[in-house]
Amino acid sequence: MKKERTPVLKIAFISLGFAFLIGVWYLASYLLIKDGNYFLPYPHETVYRMGTILFAAKAKDTWVAIGWTILRILIGFGGSFVLAAILGTISGLFPFAKYFLKIPVAVARAVPTAAVVIVLAGAMLAKPTHIDYLPCILCALVTFPLIYEAFISAIVNEDEYIKMSLDLDGGWRRPMNVVGVLIPDGMPFIKLSIAQTIGLSFKVTIMSEVLTANSVSHPGIGSEIVLARNMGNVEDIIAYALIALIMMFLIDLPFILLKFKPKKD
Repeated sequence: MKKERTPVLKIAFISLGFAFLIGVWYLASYLLIKDGNYFLPYPHETVYRMGTILFAAKAKDTWVAIGWTILRILIGFGGSFVLAAILGTISGLFPFAKYFLKIPVAVARAVPTAAVVIVLAGAMLAKPTHIDYLPCILCALVTFPLIYEAFISAIVNEDEYIKMSLDLDGGWRRPMNVVGVLIPDGMPFIKLSIAQTIGLSFKVTIMSEVLTANSVSHPGIGSEIVLARNMGNVEDIIAYALIALIMMFLIDLPFILLKFKPKKD
């Protein structure tokens, strides 16, 4: 009986947490507006404004901006995933490769993204159209280390008995054994890295669009946020931020549902 109630309780507490967040938002808005500060509109006003920019005023521009942001995320995350999968697998199979890439991966993990945006934007001034894809580079740079480490973990944490069995079938480093056994067995590590980096991809991409808003020819959500700021439209800024949050939630939804999937006995 307890097992059946657990998912319901989780959903109930998540709902309560969401209600608490909305309550805090209402309280903060009330206190600010009471003092004549209209910087934080009420949640219902933000939702109404979000509906307006999505389906009425500026609807076309908004959907085009969403499309460009998603495209940049797909390019950055997709390229990062492929490269990290290849290098992470090689590093998991051959320790010397892991040590060779240790410093570059550490630099990628620690380098300030804002500094990279400024340097790359300056380097791309000769070809301004390339700046449109600078957020892709930042997205790849930030997500690569997490995915790379996940593939290494998928290889090195394989059961030794399975590796010994694979040695009888041409060696555990054999490409067919890696693709057919080691990678599938390590999917929990890989799925976790995807769940961690999808939301991060959105944050970094939109941040990059904000920093390069005045240079791009194809505005994304970040560019629309900057435009709203320049026009002094606070409601639009928060509405676009809310749109980004909803997009991240929709992407994360499959992973959330998997957590609530009943486990087989």
